[in-house]
Amino acid sequence: MAAATSIDLTLGPMLTGVLLATFLFGVECVQLYMYFRDFPKDSQLLKGLVTIVWVVELTHQGCTMHSVYWLLISNFGNPHLTTSPVPATFVLPILFSAIIVLLVQTFFAHRLWRSTNKTILCIIFMILVVARFILTGVIAGSAINMQSFASFLKQFKALITAAWVSGACIDILMSLSLCYDLHTRRSGFVRTSRLIDRLIVWCVATGLLTSVYALIIAICFLTMPDNLIWDAMYIAASRFFANTLLASLNARRSIRRMDSQSTTNAISSSQFIDIGARTHNTLDVPLTVVVTETKTKDLENGLQRGMHKHARS
Repeated sequence: MAAATSIDLTLGPMLTGVLLATFLFGVECVQLYMYFRDFPKDSQLLKGLVTIVWVVELTHQGCTMHSVYWLLISNFGNPHLTTSPVPATFVLPILFSAIIVLLVQTFFAHRLWRSTNKTILCIIFMILVVARFILTGVIAGSAINMQSFASFLKQFKALITAAWVSGACIDILMSLSLCYDLHTRRSGFVRTSRLIDRLIVWCVATGLLTSVYALIIAICFLTMPDNLIWDAMYIAASRFFANTLLASLNARRSIRRMDSQSTTNAISSSQFIDIGARTHNTLDVPLTVVVTETKTKDLENGLQRGMHKHARS
């Protein structure tokens, strides 16, 4: 019974994590197809970012599949599995996940800079993003020479926890900074407030997903050190970052329709979540211009209604 319980809490979570990662990779492939289908005029830089993320994710998926095969087939019935040397496919996903997080967080930092134009703040965020990547790189480099999985987790427990918590904090801080900047641009006009409210909700939804997920992994890792439940979530962690990136890009089509009566809103809301994309049919209009122009339209409508009432009286 004890052996069955041990397998359920070690090999079981790892198999579950691979299945979850495979499902999310399928979702990612669908989003990739939708992106190239719906936005053929995006810049080559943006298309290159999306392609690199998908290729790294594909390699990550191959490594995780080999890892679960090595665990469940090649070492079937091995009682010393947790103390045995592991293949390189256990280490490479750590590095691949770090690359995905670096690319996605850089994308959102650039989006924050485009919206707020706060260069110093965005530079600070990028320093934190690069520092986290270096920290994860140190962990991955040290894992190459590890003697066993159990000893590696014990030795680098503090660094692993710091990497997850710092990544979650970066996502939260960037989301809060963007939401605060949008909130300061609110006005008493209905159309402007409706646009900003929807953008704030969208930013919170995309930013908190990855941060909450990372915090849950850290909590499971610290509170349940005797099992690998946390690993089931960690295997699929990079998929959440990649899907968040693609969802952000694909959401432009629906955000353009947030206010069908205002063409300016539609143009700028799509540019707000873009990262330097250029199309032949749209202009790069900052969000401040949209808010100003929307305020002007609301003010003009209010003045016109006031003049009609005054004429009738």
